[in-house]
Amino acid sequence: MDFIEKKYEELRNYLKNVGLQRAMMIYIVVALLVTILSIIVIRNFIDKWCYIIYTTSLDTYDIPMQILTNDFFRYSNYGEEIIKQINMLTFIENVIICIIIIITTVIVTRLYYNTKLKEPLRIIEKEIKLLKKNDLSFDCSYLSGDEMGRVCNSLNTMRLQLLNNKKNIWMLKENQKAINAAFAHDIRTPLTVMRGYVQIMLKFSKTNQITQAKSNEILMLLDEQVNKMERFTDTMKEINDFEEWELNVILVERKKLYDQMLQIVESMQEVNLNIEIKFDSLIDVCEMEYLYCDLDIVQQVIVNLINNAVRYANNKINVQLMKQGEHLYVYIQDDGVGFLDSTIKKAMNPYFTTDKNHFGMGLFISQMLCKKHGGNLEIMNGLNGGGIVVANFFIGKI
Repeated sequence: MDFIEKKYEELRNYLKNVGLQRAMMIYIVVALLVTILSIIVIRNFIDKWCYIIYTTSLDTYDIPMQILTNDFFRYSNYGEEIIKQINMLTFIENVIICIIIIITTVIVTRLYYNTKLKEPLRIIEKEIKLLKKNDLSFDCSYLSGDEMGRVCNSLNTMRLQLLNNKKNIWMLKENQKAINAAFAHDIRTPLTVMRGYVQIMLKFSKTNQITQAKSNEILMLLDEQVNKMERFTDTMKEINDFEEWELNVILVERKKLYDQMLQIVESMQEVNLNIEIKFDSLIDVCEMEYLYCDLDIVQQVIVNLINNAVRYANNKINVQLMKQGEHLYVYIQDDGVGFLDSTIKKAMNPYFTTDKNHFGMGLFISQMLCKKHGGNLEIMNGLNGGGIVVANFFIGKI
């Protein structure tokens, strides 16, 4: 019994995974075989009844069945009643054969529909209804190797992509809200200072109690605040440019990637002579392998992160390049005090900074570029102190 159940399950799985065209041919062949066998059985049964009628009418069983036909009876002076009975049996035989053909066709069609089409069509119909309602929660994947399985799985892939796009749009909106709020908050400070200086000048200029030197000093302070506001607006423009930055993914040889990273580190070492910037790669540059990446984005992120590390490092910065699976990892560690527990969760927020001379956009922009490249940005503290920033980029074929 277990053997039969096992074979039945194997047959069921085979029919579920076989292509629609081949499955249809299998069902048609089975239907034809069943129909032919049924017709043979019916004809044998009817022929036996005809033989019984013939022999009973002749009251003998010595006449061969081959000659017992309607013509035999007609020319042998046997009655028309027997011929009518034989014709009726022939008519019944034809009707039964037609019924068998119809029943077999209906059964096979229903089996084919239930096995190959019913479930995937139900899944597709339900998914389309939910998509119209903007509901992306239904998993419409279908475990089958046929065309309907591929259609359902493709539809599910589209659903996941739409869900991912929806999340990205939501994150972009939330980030934009955070940027706008931070920008509005930070730009209020120079405006308040400028208003105070203007009121001072208005107050004392009416009575000529302000000296030329004091006026020049206030004007210089106002000019400084104007410059600060200009830098704010330039930063906002830079963020918008990054959001509109389209990926230019190309095949890049390992050696070329390594050389580009080394060149960046060496150039930044020349600018920051008081900090030792060490570069190390765990990628075998001798092996001829190509990666899919946008070099401009990768370089921009590394420059931002090294510049950020320079501000907090005491003497040394380590830059390490590593490939794992379809992701490229860049580790940047400084020997400074590291991230404070109170700030580590907010370090990648826009305009968050512990350095008053910077706007706190480096990590935020780097994170945005990493996500655009299919990766992410993480920050942590080293076991022996210092901050660690890990940027990863998806380098598989998109």
